[in-house]
Amino acid sequence: MTFVFAFDFDGVIVNSHNVLRQTYFEFLEMQGREGNEQEFLHLNGPSLKEIVGILKENYALADSTHSLFLIYRDLLWKRYMHVSLVPGITECLNELRHQQIPVALVTSAMRLEVEAVLKAADLLRVFDVIITGDDVATSKPSPEIYLKLREIFAERSIYAVEDSESGLQSAVAAGLRAIFFDAIGTGTQTQVFCRVENAKRLKHVIQGLLFNACVIETADSFGVQVMKSPQTLDKSTVSEIDRIWALELKNRPRNDDLVLYYGGRQLQDGHCLISAYLGPYRYFFAQHLDASLEISFTPLAVSGLCLIDYEWVLVGQRKKVTQYPGQREFAPSGGLSLPAGTSGEIDFVSQLIDEFESETGLEARSVESILTLGLIHDLNHNVIDIGCQMNINDAARKSLMTSDEYSSLSWENFANFQEGQLIPTSRCLFTLARSYSD
Repeated sequence: MTFVFAFDFDGVIVNSHNVLRQTYFEFLEMQGREGNEQEFLHLNGPSLKEIVGILKENYALADSTHSLFLIYRDLLWKRYMHVSLVPGITECLNELRHQQIPVALVTSAMRLEVEAVLKAADLLRVFDVIITGDDVATSKPSPEIYLKLREIFAERSIYAVEDSESGLQSAVAAGLRAIFFDAIGTGTQTQVFCRVENAKRLKHVIQGLLFNACVIETADSFGVQVMKSPQTLDKSTVSEIDRIWALELKNRPRNDDLVLYYGGRQLQDGHCLISAYLGPYRYFFAQHLDASLEISFTPLAVSGLCLIDYEWVLVGQRKKVTQYPGQREFAPSGGLSLPAGTSGEIDFVSQLIDEFESETGLEARSVESILTLGLIHDLNHNVIDIGCQMNINDAARKSLMTSDEYSSLSWENFANFQEGQLIPTSRCLFTLARSYSD
């Protein structure tokens, strides 16, 4: 494998939130001071020495920093030895070891405490590399600790699993792909690679990356808002894109239609708002032909998984397509567009139903309901799909037709279906649908 997984310790490997919280409040109470929740959350990331220094300054504590540090450390140590592991995290670590993917621990905590907890949990042997707050001069959100990891794994992509804003900022600043372990559903302002709510979802991400696709977001609801393009291309880059496109047109005719590109997302109160922007197709085409172009255009699409009573699933055999020709996928699917004369919010559900009608020959009334399951990133082709489950009435099984996109369409048994036969995006969609049915 060409990637590495790096884990934070507190909140990702061990359930230490309450331990850290109790220690913080008890320490200040011993000093005759009263802490607050906002300050405690802000201290998620710095090293223990930095925390004590901050508290000494904020509360004008008279004792020396060293003596205060010893008090804080002893309070924390007593609780640390009874801390529990995050549910399911052992399975994630074992999956990585089974796939022979390097595993690192990158934490601002002290090595002595970290290794003692890992040894007690029989997890010390799992990690190929352990970097702690003892090894760096500055703690997260400084990128120093992750830059050290990059020196060790210079030729690999690194995914950093973090539960704090400072940890995410540290990883992103070091050029890593950040995975937000969001156990309490707060969301983040940092543009992360993906967000997971628990270790089960993290394991799905790990398994998905083995075939270059993963679910990057789940939420109660989704929306798509069109915005101005965040990318400004210089003249030389535009000229190179135009040159590549002109050469392609000499070989075969192509359309340079406007494409809806993914711009980012924000999660608030269970709603995921996706930002998107319009750009010509040739930008996406050129970046695949010339990796040296410093551009990143990710088309935003929509994919559906059609189910009848969790018993039958609709599968198509791709034909006249540029991506994954001849392979199997769930139908329907297609790129999103901004209809003429409209602006602002994109109705991706209506566009999915249009794709359903054109690709299957079935009428829209066959669709009983649509459930948006999550965002799926196909890393092979750099496309992000809004994955939806389409609940279809049983009468739809009686009539199907092929389309320009599929050589065949068939209803297959959902319970016994083998997702290994599918293209990456559909495999992730199947995992989501199966998890929802459970």
